[in-house]
Amino acid sequence: STSAPVSVTSPPTASTDVIENGGFEGSISPWYTNQATASLTTTSEAYSGLSAVLLSGRATGTWNSINQDMMGKIDAGVPYFISAWVKLSNTSSDRFKSTMKKTEDGE
Repeated sequence: STSAPVSVTSPPTASTDVIENGGFEGSISPWYTNQATASLTTTSEAYSGLSAVLLSGRATGTWNSINQDMMGKIDAGVPYFISAWVKLSNTSSDRFKSTMKKTEDGE
């Protein structure tokens, strides 16, 4: 299971969060999944607030995850600070991987 909020700020001294609904309060939107199932759960293990997202049914790829479109939210050449609160369970690994993917023309 995964407990988060996820946040991205620019630059590290700024307090503007460009991630929408990083605490998953009330819904998963605007997050979407890639080869996984995401469900909203109310848990005492949430980092803050009452909710967290639980990922299940992940396929074997390390990129099977929860995603958010960042187009129009971040700028080239600007440093960003990314943080996440993650809980891993039912896995033989203690590693968590965060990636960004650039796509052209929405592909």
